[in-house]
Order: sequence, then structure tokens, then C-alpha cells
Amino acid sequence: MDAATAGSVLLTYIRYLPPRDILCVNAHYNALEGEMRKDLSSRHPHLVTLISSPLSRHPYSSPQRELSMLNSIARTLFLISIALFYLPAAAQQLEKQHYHHNDWTKGRFSEVVTVTGPGKWLFLAGVGAEAEKDGSILHVGDFSAQCRYAYEKIGKLLAAHGGKMSDVVKLVTYVVNIKDRDAMNKCRAEAFRGGPLPVHTFLVISELARPGMVVEMDVIAVVPAGK
Repeated sequence: MDAATAGSVLLTYIRYLPPRDILCVNAHYNALEGEMRKDLSSRHPHLVTLISSPLSRHPYSSPQRELSMLNSIARTLFLISIALFYLPAAAQQLEKQHYHHNDWTKGRFSEVVTVTGPGKWLFLAGVGAEAEKDGSILHVGDFSAQCRYAYEKIGKLLAAHGGKMSDVVKLVTYVVNIKDRDAMNKCRAEAFRGGPLPVHTFLVISELARPGMVVEMDVIAVVPAGK
């Protein structure tokens, strides 16, 4: 049940209470409101000003004041429901979880990465050993050097948009020779420095975009919103 529905149910219940029980509800509500104020003031001071406490200034004293009491309760519950509606989104943080459902994948790659909370997604074009200046292929004939250089460029691209290697959630590696798989695994482990490995797909294809190019990476990352 959400806050708005709970407030409506509580208000309906209060309408049928005798005066003495309304006083009890008032006392418990004031205590609850006090705790909520402390929590709100520590995280979102600007919202505290929205929530007044009319109940503490209008003690129930006669049947003629019941309508005023109920209106005060309705107003306060309405404002609190608004605050509670917006607080989860404001307080929620980006969270990534890595999962292994088969033992042999541990230490090799994550089978599933889940992302919850607000974040900025980064989609990188394929990155290989193209020189940053003119796109010519560097380290021709040296798979490990091309791989390290490609990851160096990936790190720079991520950093330019507020990210880092640990923010990568999906990686696809393309090579032209299956014999380079072990070198690729070593290079990838060095790039992620022992941290959680992303979801990874490894493909061997006949040729890459430029002659002499032997490895290319396709990367997706997610960083906390605002970075």
C-alpha cells in the first residue's frame, strides 16, 4: 500500500472514532510525525517546510472542532504522501550487481549484471588499436600491445564522461585468431585490475575494420546520474 492510499484509509477510519480515541490517534501521529521530520531534515531540509504540524496546535477539545481536526489530519497526510512519493527517487542510488550462475564463469566474466537506480549510460563505438591522431593501426603483429592500447583508450573515453573501468557492464571482444584468446583474457584481467568483470561475449571473426587490426572491443557502461 502506498502512502496516499494509507492516508486515505487512515482518514476514513478516524472519521468513525469517538472523541477520546481521536485524541489517542493524534498523540501517536504527532510522535510519528516527529520521527519523520528528523529523517527528512537530515536528507532533504527543503521538504520539511512543506510539512506543518497543525495537530499539535489544535488539540481536540469539543465536538465542534472535529471537522477542523479531520481537515488538519487530511492536509498533513496529503503533504506527507507527496514527500514520501518523491523521496525514494531522490534518495535512490545507482547499484550494480554481478551474478554467476555457473561455476566455470567465475573469474572469467559475469553472466548477468543488473543495474538499478538513476544512471547515465555510455555506449562506446568499437575500440581497437587505431591511433588517436589519424586512425592508423599501431602495434601491427603484436596482439597484447594492441589490446593494452585499446583498453587505455577505453579508460580515457569513460573518464571523459565521468566513468571508469569498473562502470563497464557489457563487453564484446572481437579477434581474428582464436589462438589469441589467452592473451586477451590476461589483457582484460589487467584492465579491470581484479575488480568485478562485466558481462562478456568473445567472438572470432575473419577480419576487422582495418588491415593489421587484430582486436576490437565494444563497450557499454553506466555511471551514477550527474557525473
